[in-house]
Amino acid sequence: MIYTPAWAIETYLSIREEERVDKAEFSKRSAERKNKMDLLETFLLGTMNERGEEQIKTDVGTAYKSPQMRMTMTDRQAVIDFTIDRIEANDPNAFDLFTNHINKEEVKRLLDEGTPVPGVDVKTFVACNVRKA
Repeated sequence: MIYTPAWAIETYLSIREEERVDKAEFSKRSAERKNKMDLLETFLLGTMNERGEEQIKTDVGTAYKSPQMRMTMTDRQAVIDFTIDRIEANDPNAFDLFTNHINKEEVKRLLDEGTPVPGVDVKTFVACNVRKA
């Protein structure tokens, strides 16, 4: 077989469409399974609460309570102000509220303005993308 750009693009688009269909089908099946699991977890948690238990052990497995916590930043400026106050108080853990993610678009904007960001390694590369005609 002789590879041509037209063949490569056509093949790529076909494979990408197969992937899209597979992902959609998987997402649907996965959502159905997750819904069933959520219902079973709700039943088991309710049963533990009714019985005043922390866990239910059976021959096939154990269900147990697992304390959870979710957080959402609702006031970005308040978090920043809180962190600045901790910095000014010489708190060595002032930045521990934050993860090591950075805003790629902001770094790009600063670089476009000629301002490199210290401590950030930027790698540029060229990728090949394919689109339908």
